[in-house]
Amino acid sequence: MKRKVIQLAHKTLVVSLPSKWARDYGVKKGAELEVEERGQQIVFSTSKRTDSEGVQVDFSELDTEVIRRWVLASLHKSGYDEIEILYKDSSLINVIQETIKEMLIGFAVIEQSKNRCVIRIVAEEQEKEFETILRRAFLVTKNMGDGIYSYIEEGKLGALNELLALEKTNNQLTNFCERILNKKGYKNDKKTCFIYVIVWNLEKICDHYKDICKFLASSPKAKVSKPVLEMLKTANEYFNSYYELFYKFDINRLTELNKEKNAFRDKTSSLLRKSGYTDAVVLCSLNDFVTKTSDFSASFIALNMQD
Repeated sequence: MKRKVIQLAHKTLVVSLPSKWARDYGVKKGAELEVEERGQQIVFSTSKRTDSEGVQVDFSELDTEVIRRWVLASLHKSGYDEIEILYKDSSLINVIQETIKEMLIGFAVIEQSKNRCVIRIVAEEQEKEFETILRRAFLVTKNMGDGIYSYIEEGKLGALNELLALEKTNNQLTNFCERILNKKGYKNDKKTCFIYVIVWNLEKICDHYKDICKFLASSPKAKVSKPVLEMLKTANEYFNSYYELFYKFDINRLTELNKEKNAFRDKTSSLLRKSGYTDAVVLCSLNDFVTKTSDFSASFIALNMQD
């Protein structure tokens, strides 16, 4: 779509708005629009939502609970404000409610019948909250790692399930961030893809903590050796270093962290040769955790490169 630039009063340049967009969002004479400069782009936006931002999905065609959760999370991240869900089994409303509670910040069921329900955003997200929510996602993950270390050190393996709520919070926060990025983009539009990868990776990293919690809580009498506990402490510190690096980037520190990752992997390999089953499972999860944390590196660099 192209528009010609019109000059008024020898100074003011004017471009007309697409008529369909103006109708959909109720933009009329005298309305105020947000205008944002993004390099070569100028973005016009309005706070009014269009009624067309909805989608329908038939749960009857999805045969597993995990697929249904993935579909709802995907539609939420994609930016839809209203999701109509069809089903033949009315008990599926429990899955829907649980998914909203665990993953979809700001959504609620607004209509419900025997074979249909509608969920909609009832607390409009604000892109200005993105930075705050992202920091919380980092901190929740950091707190989960610290909590795991404390519980193992105190021998409270059975209580590790208590920390799983933090992983669910991480899901909520990262889903929210991905939704904002898909709907609004990042403050620097050219960097949106890189910040999205960082958010996506942050959610995956926390899954390794979840795996450790579930495994150890299922065997509360198991023993984690001191060397492996120290590896957990090292992994936690490694993640914290990347958290700090995100907010204060230093390419030299990134180089050091790459060396630390290689040293961690070498030590993991050494310990695995003489580890029992419990230690081996924890070590494998920690190795994956550190490897995935190091995957932040390329996106961190891209995010901090000059345009």
